Amino acid sequence: MSKKKESDIQDELQLLMEARPKPLDDRSPLAKFSDQGSLYYSDNVANALTDLSGSDLEAQFLREISDVDSVLGNANAVTHTLKMGLITIYEQQGKFQLAEIVCRMALQSISELVGDRHTVTLECTDRLACILRENGNLSEAECLQQSAIGLMTDLVGKDHIRTKRLLHNFCDTLELERRFQETAHIREDVFNSLSVILGAKHPEVIVAMDKWGLAKRYAGNFQFAATLHHLAFQDAEQDLGPKHSITLTCMVNYAEALREQREYEKAETWHQRAVEGFKIQYGVHHQKTAVAQHSFGVTLETQSKWLEALTMYLEALKTRAMVLGENHVDTVASKNAWQFALERHSEWLVQLQQFQNTLGMNGRLSGNVVNETKFVRMESNVKALLRQGNLATAADLYFQSLKSKREASRGEHHDTTFTRKIMRALKHIPSQKASITSEPSSASPAKLKRNTHS
Repeated sequence: MSKKKESDIQDELQLLMEARPKPLDDRSPLAKFSDQGSLYYSDNVANALTDLSGSDLEAQFLREISDVDSVLGNANAVTHTLKMGLITIYEQQGKFQLAEIVCRMALQSISELVGDRHTVTLECTDRLACILRENGNLSEAECLQQSAIGLMTDLVGKDHIRTKRLLHNFCDTLELERRFQETAHIREDVFNSLSVILGAKHPEVIVAMDKWGLAKRYAGNFQFAATLHHLAFQDAEQDLGPKHSITLTCMVNYAEALREQREYEKAETWHQRAVEGFKIQYGVHHQKTAVAQHSFGVTLETQSKWLEALTMYLEALKTRAMVLGENHVDTVASKNAWQFALERHSEWLVQLQQFQNTLGMNGRLSGNVVNETKFVRMESNVKALLRQGNLATAADLYFQSLKSKREASRGEHHDTTFTRKIMRALKHIPSQKASITSEPSSASPAKLKRNTHS
């Protein structure tokens, strides 16, 4: 079969849409693509889908694909465009296994139509690699992307926007393999190049800035990373809206950068906004919502807020097990994090009960009712230590206060008001905010989670 040029394919698509055997329904997915300038890059398909909704959207695409195939055969530009749209639907629903099947079919048909060394084929190859990455198949994804980048560079040059897009996606794969040193300079180069080509406010440039922030964070430059994430969020909120996926992803990444700087209160606020935004935009049981919930769980765990962290990890685990499967790397990460938090929370409850019992025994010491003004600061320090989880030091300080009271009372009856106050505070310790000086446990499996934002 002779290979067609990309311009010929676009002309063919335009003619087919003008001379289609049956008129296009206004609700037809194919009609939504009729005015798209570039038909092949996935972002264009995603943009065309933003105003489509309804439970029968997948069925509409499948019907259109079947109708076109019956007239033109499998290898044609219209079917390829529709398959790209169907893949985007599956990705938005978190159905990456189905997306992989359709993308492999699309790659085979477009290769037959235009050849293996065509830009459209190479972009479809990169799309498949991104889906494989989401399914945990990093080795095949890396091989496909390396091949596509090499061929694309030969075809259009290393400074072309198509090459930069492939490099941008390749960095995502390398970072999942923890090869951060290799991606730092690539991220900066891609951001600078796309800014010149597309303009500073283009969605792809905003994503590139946010990804550059991730690379800086992986390199340990948390303050600069937070600045990049916040700038990306501001641009996304202004140009795309507060509920757009890019905006919400920037919020999650900014919250993580704040966590690394131990600004936990601010981080929690941004995490909460992002989780709620993803729930509204995509639903409770969506992969993107699960990513935001897992990230929020890590921030809560870092502060030893085990109960709240358990809730977030469990929600993420349920969604990932349902959407990705129980053996997916993301599902395993959430499961391990949830189990770790559960064990630590159980240990905390045991220690808490033991300390409460100790306080109850010493609360029966004899003494006299004395002025507790000079013990107010000591009581505050005990509570602060308890919030940090430092039970041993808190106990020592509390017993010192009891000893001081007993000596001050000179053997007379002891007032247990102070003991009752501490015990009341102890009952609410699991929900109290931890001090920002508390350190995360290096053994936490949540720290090994995959970062799948943007």
